Amino acid sequence: GAENVLAVRVNNPLEHDSVARWYTGAGIYRHAWLVKTAEVHVASYGTYVTTPVVTAERAEVRVRTSVANEAERTKTLSVRQQITDGEGRTVVQSGKQALQVAAGQTADTEHTLKIPRPQLWDTEHPYLYTLIISLKDTSGEIIHLTGCNVGFRTSEIKDGRFCINGVPILVKGANRHEHFQLGRTVSKELMEQDIRLMKQNNLNTVRNSHYPTHPYWYHLCDLYGLYIIDEANIESHGMGYGA
Repeated sequence: GAENVLAVRVNNPLEHDSVARWYTGAGIYRHAWLVKTAEVHVASYGTYVTTPVVTAERAEVRVRTSVANEAERTKTLSVRQQITDGEGRTVVQSGKQALQVAAGQTADTEHTLKIPRPQLWDTEHPYLYTLIISLKDTSGEIIHLTGCNVGFRTSEIKDGRFCINGVPILVKGANRHEHFQLGRTVSKELMEQDIRLMKQNNLNTVRNSHYPTHPYWYHLCDLYGLYIIDEANIESHGMGYGA
């Protein structure tokens, strides 16, 4: 094939209000991915997972999957979801659902998976399951495999107290800015060091000050057990503004 040129441009003017304060003229300080897929694939950000029912007796996982077809003709395929536990054992899986996606279009499919007696997630016992989504063509060949971690927990305000899984908790947290003495880019090793220090000092909450952080940080909070206050280019010390 022909040789291609991949060019990336960063537009980050220091005088712009939305960047001058937090990004200080930085360039590309997170990963930029070029992803190659089959013509038919799970769309980017095409997996939406909710847990409408979570109790000690059972949990329900509702999975909506968007499948994109970039081919020049309609494609028929099957979609299957599977959930495995922390040891990699299959807990539940859906039946194969046939799906037709027109050329150049996206189609959605939705499954509800039921798990008996789930292990509940909290900061002391951050138990995670794994959701695996597979697409197969009409010959049975897997053409796309993706997934994510899934945890089960409830959160509510009951009698003026913040409860996780029905148990009142005290929020003990710290702010975390995504930069350090060596520059704007924070390595995975430094993120792991941050979260170990937080857990060693009995913190259970982190405030992402003041913007969404690196995706790996969210993964670590799921894995190690930290609640997150996730800000979006704001600085709201009072946690909101009212009359």
